[in-house]
Amino acid sequence: DVIIEHPDTVRIIGPIDDEDAKRFDHTCRFRDVLIGQNVWDNRYADCSQDHDAVGANNGALLIAMVIEKMLPPRLRLENTEWFMKAQPWQRLTKRQFHKKLKAAWKTVGCNVKMIPNLPTTNVTQTMLSGTINAILDWKKSGTDNVTELAMELAEIGKETSKDMS
Repeated sequence: DVIIEHPDTVRIIGPIDDEDAKRFDHTCRFRDVLIGQNVWDNRYADCSQDHDAVGANNGALLIAMVIEKMLPPRLRLENTEWFMKAQPWQRLTKRQFHKKLKAAWKTVGCNVKMIPNLPTTNVTQTMLSGTINAILDWKKSGTDNVTELAMELAEIGKETSKDMS
């Protein structure tokens, strides 16, 4: 995708070569698997800590929405398309659903034996906001030390997994 804003300003926001197009295709498929995972989580996940909260099992959907924002506008889903992507998952029996979701995870490079229950919405929000804040702080620091960023992100992961248990 090429955007011409002024006679002298041109931005490229879409895939620029075959490898880039494959990366975007993989990202779209990953988002679509997360939509199916969200249906699974809402149907089968035990979310006892947030059991009464509305949308407590929407961690997968939240991650899918973040991934969606990283895509070029023409590859993003409209509101009705989100619903349409979730619909086929709704009709499946548990056995069919498990088999199809396992296969979908495999297509994006995740060979799972059991369908994982992704974190609750609250845990996912905490994890994402902590990650974003760490990246912003790292960018403000002006350092190129990626190890420092990785250590900070690992610490966020440890804190999040303590909250989950």
